[in-house]
Amino acid sequence: MRSAAQGTSTHARRRGFTLIEVLLVLAIVGVMVTVMLPQVMSTLREHELRGATRVVMSAGRHAMSLAVLSQRRMSVVYNLDTSTLTIQAAPKPQRFDGTGDDADEAPEPGDPLAAVVAEAWAVDDAGAGVGDPEGAYDGAVAIVDEEVVHAFDSITFSFIEVEGEDGYRAEDGTHTIIYYTNGRCTPHTVGIEDNDGATVTIEIDALSSARVLKE
Repeated sequence: MRSAAQGTSTHARRRGFTLIEVLLVLAIVGVMVTVMLPQVMSTLREHELRGATRVVMSAGRHAMSLAVLSQRRMSVVYNLDTSTLTIQAAPKPQRFDGTGDDADEAPEPGDPLAAVVAEAWAVDDAGAGVGDPEGAYDGAVAIVDEEVVHAFDSITFSFIEVEGEDGYRAEDGTHTIIYYTNGRCTPHTVGIEDNDGATVTIEIDALSSARVLKE
């Protein structure tokens, strides 16, 4: 009986860990965390940049789809100062003929908004951007007035470059890209950057197709 009790006691002691063993395991874990942490953080930052790239590329496709299906112009608004991107219905442009109250609201020559308004007028005059309400898809019409806002925490818009006769490049301010009911938009290029200086350049052509130029 005594021999059996001693065997049981010895077996119980073998199932535990000594303080030295616990400290050794903690030290190994600490070394692994120290070595792996920079790589993990780099992977997370890369994931954020790629995620922001997908958001910018999909925003244009979403706006184009809603414009075609609802037969109503949509807009993608880039706010370079607050690093936000908003998809919303585009208001019908007003004409500014120099008379009446509208004259005070007309954008000045050289103002980026002037190019947007002028193009909207031209498209409406040509009939391509007016749309046909009878051909609208009910599901798209139901959600077209809802704003979709994407705010980025560690990603910033470094620049936007708008093509066309009155094209321009800007590194701050708010800039509106119109998506028409025929599926077209103003060609533009957008740059995004993370806190470590990594950059991605995205080009959106006149057919609303997006591609990454630089990563």
